Amino acid sequence: MRSIKRGVAVALGFSVALLAINPVAAVASSGKKSTECTEPTQETMAGLSEAMHDEAFAYAQYLAFGAVASPKGQTSLSKLYQRTAEVELQGHFSTLASLACLVGTTAENLTSAIEGEDYETTDMYVRFAQEAYADGDIEAGDLFSEIGEDEATHRDMFAQALTSLSGHPAGHKSAVPVAPAPDAVPILAGDGSGLSPRTLENLSTAMHGEAFAYASYMLYADQAQRSGLPAIAKLFRATAQIELEEHFRELANLAGMVSDNATNLQVAIDGEVHDSTVMYPRLAMSAIAAGDYTVASALLKIRDDEATHVVAFTAELAKLR
Repeated sequence: MRSIKRGVAVALGFSVALLAINPVAAVASSGKKSTECTEPTQETMAGLSEAMHDEAFAYAQYLAFGAVASPKGQTSLSKLYQRTAEVELQGHFSTLASLACLVGTTAENLTSAIEGEDYETTDMYVRFAQEAYADGDIEAGDLFSEIGEDEATHRDMFAQALTSLSGHPAGHKSAVPVAPAPDAVPILAGDGSGLSPRTLENLSTAMHGEAFAYASYMLYADQAQRSGLPAIAKLFRATAQIELEEHFRELANLAGMVSDNATNLQVAIDGEVHDSTVMYPRLAMSAIAAGDYTVASALLKIRDDEATHVVAFTAELAKLR
């Protein structure tokens, strides 16, 4: 089985756009100023981006593993996946996002989302589709093309929402588009056999991007809600669900990310071992070298959490043997 694993640095233009929170001088503000946030050094910021992608992907992957472990989510294994997934998102990703100054004003967040979606629809998914077709992976090429078209719609809806901040009363419902409900895709076990190594790598990159978009948009939604912009908050949340429940799952099914319980647990263990013994220690040392001590301390705390996940997943795997 060619499993899609964690612990790989993902350099996405999408993540760069989302992390580059810039003021929007041409657009009237929502009446809320950016939260005071001291950005770390450029090197530390790159490390935070790597870790955020890893945590967002782990969240989406563990939910998928849990769905296969028990469709009704009632087994001890499925509950473990669900609890761990929430730690990765609500604990780890949120902490990293705060350290990276990911969330700005709603206008800034919309601008970053527009830039990210534009990159995906005009560059990333176009390129991935062309490469998949060239490698004879027609189904993958079609999926990349379809998702790219969806991202264009997301970009345009976010652009309309951004315009509403200057042309209408803040969050005026008639001025903010309503995102459609996601076509919830069931998680299927597979192995990704028959796909070229390049297509598999592109599927992994795309999944990391979709998971990161979900996690980021949920934080953006919270900020919009706090700023008195419920319609924009709803747009962010609805789009986030499409990225996770539709796009991520379609990519995961094609890539064969999910297998049997024992294999899934081993993939989870390998990912957590890598995070706790390689990635987070490396990122912490880099942050210390850059003088970003607060970031380093947070990274080491997350490292310790990941080590406990190794123990929990290993205990579940032992039950299957």
